[in-house]
Amino acid sequence: MQARASGTVAIEQLMLGNTPCSNFSATLRLDKGRISLSSITGEVLDGSISGDWEANFNASPPEYKGSGTAQGITLAQVSELMQNNWIEGAADARYEFAASGRSLRELLASADMGTQFSISDSVFPHVALTKGSGPLRAQSFSGTAQMHDGEISFRDAELETARRVYSLSGTASLAGALNLRISSEGAPGYSVSGTILETRVSASPTTAAALKP
Repeated sequence: MQARASGTVAIEQLMLGNTPCSNFSATLRLDKGRISLSSITGEVLDGSISGDWEANFNASPPEYKGSGTAQGITLAQVSELMQNNWIEGAADARYEFAASGRSLRELLASADMGTQFSISDSVFPHVALTKGSGPLRAQSFSGTAQMHDGEISFRDAELETARRVYSLSGTASLAGALNLRISSEGAPGYSVSGTILETRVSASPTTAAALKP
């Protein structure tokens, strides 16, 4: 806790849980219980990451914060790691986060994160807006999201399909529970509920009321 050091770190193959990160490098600074990793670069999930992260081990529990970008992340590989084919596409994101804790459970429970994201050629295999329409496909899915208390809130998100552009809002929990709304001017709206494993799509209450004679 009294040590001071600075330098660079380069790891050809870094394992992040079950996910390999190739060609990881960063500038490291240690100052009496505080560690910073700046100018981070690496290749993961067929894409690349960059950013600046900090950890404060003087705090109890330890505190973490950071920001960065991810580009070209293959979401089919993310689904495979989660053992559920719930999304496909290529994702770019810019993020900022803060968290504290001594375990992954504590970190996820305390995490506050904001992100701007863009997903191209996305497919949602468990979501069909109408009977017989097949999985929902979007040429682009973009917007902003905020994670707090284990729940992700979507704001200003937009789904562009081959036929129309939808607005998406609502929440998704880290446990997989969904409470989303999809709407488009002059077209039916939908509620998406259930979980990412068992997703339910129904006409939204406001749309149903508007259709009554």
